[in-house]
Amino acid sequence: MLTVPEVFDQSEEDGLVLLLQDRPDPALRAQLHTAVALCPAGAITVTDGPA
Repeated sequence: MLTVPEVFDQSEEDGLVLLLQDRPDPALRAQLHTAVALCPAGAITVTDGPA
């Protein structure tokens, strides 16, 4: 979540990932893929598709 805080957050109550933006800026693509790689639970996926 710290990798792209403008897109992801984490619930303080239960630790679940919260999606803040469902269509983030394409400029964040590399950071989003880093977040996927760093997520220990594998809870994050990124689909590159049409806008």
